[in-house]
Amino acid sequence: VLKHLSQCAADFQESIRRDTWRQMFIDLFLHCDRGQVGVLDRPHILHLLQRFYERSSACARRRFCNPKECTWESECKKCKQIEAFSQHRLSLHSAHTAGKHRAQALQSVQHSRQLAVAHGAHCLSELRPTMADIQSRRAPRAGSPFDGSCLNLPRFVQLMETFLGEGIALPAVKGLIGFIREEYKQTEEEKVKQLEKAHHISRLTRRELLLEALFEKWDINASGFLELKEVEAALSAFKEGMEKEAVRKAKNHFCSRYPQLGRAGKLSPKAFQALLELLASELTGDEDEVIDNIAEFLTTRVARSHMECLQSLARRRWLHNIQQAAETSGARMDPVYDAVLKDAEAHGDDKKISAYIALLEENQLSPERGQTLLRYVTCTTDDAPYVLNQILYRDMKGVSFAAVEEEKPIHVPRVQLHGNVHFWNQDRPAEQRRGSFLVLPLQDAHWRVFGTLGLDTLRDQREETIFLTHEISFYQGVSHAFSKAYHHVCALGSVLQMALTALDWLYHRVPSIHAVSTYLVEPGNDQTRDYTLRRMITTDSTGQKEIHASPVLLLRKENLFRDYLFKCTDCSQVVRSSVCGEQHTAVPLRDPSGRALGLFDISTGHQQTLPPRQHKDLQRMLKMAQAACSEILKMPSEETEASRVLGIVHTEPGNVRHAGVLFHRFMLQDLRECIRKLNTESFAEIKSYEDPPALVHNTMKAVLLLLHPEWEGTEKTENWNQCILVRHLFLPFHLPLSDLSFLEVLPASFLQANLSQL
Repeated sequence: VLKHLSQCAADFQESIRRDTWRQMFIDLFLHCDRGQVGVLDRPHILHLLQRFYERSSACARRRFCNPKECTWESECKKCKQIEAFSQHRLSLHSAHTAGKHRAQALQSVQHSRQLAVAHGAHCLSELRPTMADIQSRRAPRAGSPFDGSCLNLPRFVQLMETFLGEGIALPAVKGLIGFIREEYKQTEEEKVKQLEKAHHISRLTRRELLLEALFEKWDINASGFLELKEVEAALSAFKEGMEKEAVRKAKNHFCSRYPQLGRAGKLSPKAFQALLELLASELTGDEDEVIDNIAEFLTTRVARSHMECLQSLARRRWLHNIQQAAETSGARMDPVYDAVLKDAEAHGDDKKISAYIALLEENQLSPERGQTLLRYVTCTTDDAPYVLNQILYRDMKGVSFAAVEEEKPIHVPRVQLHGNVHFWNQDRPAEQRRGSFLVLPLQDAHWRVFGTLGLDTLRDQREETIFLTHEISFYQGVSHAFSKAYHHVCALGSVLQMALTALDWLYHRVPSIHAVSTYLVEPGNDQTRDYTLRRMITTDSTGQKEIHASPVLLLRKENLFRDYLFKCTDCSQVVRSSVCGEQHTAVPLRDPSGRALGLFDISTGHQQTLPPRQHKDLQRMLKMAQAACSEILKMPSEETEASRVLGIVHTEPGNVRHAGVLFHRFMLQDLRECIRKLNTESFAEIKSYEDPPALVHNTMKAVLLLLHPEWEGTEKTENWNQCILVRHLFLPFHLPLSDLSFLEVLPASFLQANLSQL
């Protein structure tokens, strides 16, 4: 107990010392940020850290983190380019001329800002309540996105702490601060560029919010889409019809960029913004001013009553709850199902509504009954005994497959008169088979159907229970919200499966790792609106993994000794820390925006650093895990197509097996690049061995087995003399190293079974 208390006291003293350092780093940041832009030049700071490291004594360098070798900096291989760039930049510094340019640029920035505010004032007054509601619905973003070109204050402070490492004395800290304070310089031109970049980001953020509010004003039924023809007709009247040609050109550009939406004649919020930006590019004048004028014009083209606005607001809150359920689900679908079903009646004009969701699957049970089937995965509580887990085949009665084929909603106003509606509860009396039935296709971002959402009013005994037009439109919005939530949860599941595969590979190569915990970052629900961390997977020193069925949530205020995890999330950078004498490294998995989606907490026990070879393998695993994560999160949108990694296209949601193989595919892609770098001298050295080291022989065997798996266990791979005799099968002068198509056809089973051993 005394030992533990002593360790806690030491950790507390260290935290106080770190707080003092952080304040010194904050003061340094404010000193360097003379233009008050809020960011510093990241390559320049990295260059200065490298210079400080190289000029320090050998004893000091052992305590610092070498920027070229540490996990936290994967881009330090560019240090030479950074150094050359920095020297060139500093040589361009001219206070007199640059000061004049800076003053002119600042005046231009301020003028454009005043114009944007003035021209947007009117439409902002109309849309301001909607904009405020959008901001209130948005979950707080976890930390700041990683940016390779600049450092904001939190990421600068964390970078400095990581560079210093553990056990650094105060004089060394002061020496580093003095060095950067003296050496960090920017030309006036670069300061102006940073100001313009910050202003540009601010304008884009404001524009996105404005156009989203405008979209919601038009989409009064919260369907999630607008009719392209309706918007085009309204825009054709802009400036009394004088810009019809510009509208036509903008529409043509739009249809080429969004072919799916162009064919369907629909506009999503993102596509709506793109259409207006394309139109603005066809018109003369300042782009922000033009967009504000278009927004003001379109605002006057629709009129909504107070009751319609209140109804729309309530509906959007439900759609928001569906998305929030997905983001806080811990990669489980049950919370999303509950969010979809629990408020179905509340938005159905007081109708008693039954709801159910069916997912489209390949029919492997009875192929003779159709190529696909619909499996009912969730439903309202009263219908569960009859509907849940049921399967609808194509040869059965029903209209759901018609909605799948036609890719549009099907409404049966009176089911008792239709004759082709399948009743799961066969004991329902004829007098209770009255009501309305609505089935909507569930579609992904490329408009491919993957299931159906069904609703009926059979439990409502009133005479008029028909779904109205505005209700059908809204339930289309529900199906769209569920589709986004479903794919989000599937993506999280794929990321976790990829993490499991990566950890399997890691533990074969880095035995010095003590434990690894894998977390997902989720928006918080408390009053502080801070995010939370959900621990999904823990792995011990033997590689034994535990996938938590009820993952624990970590709150910042309740986990002072795990503060390094939240720092990692805050700045989306690797953070190293000592906790109770054990070394921890928190590594983020970033989403496409650069923010932390999840993170690895890697513990090496009491070992300060890993052996060089193990450290290199850890870096390789983290690099491939991030590449695979980015690939998984590239969910196809209206504008993008699925990408291909060594012949494999990642498109099917929920295919966790494929997500695991994806990590190995990236490893294989990296291996292919290494093979391409081999030359004749490399093979000559290998041939010169009479009794090679085991690692050389095993590597040769691995390459031969990639080409000829059937040679496993034969003399051609086990006998070294035979190995070098068959080397001609892959030598550069017999097999062009650019011709490595054999890597693209290796079966997934071979990858999973063998690649972790390479």
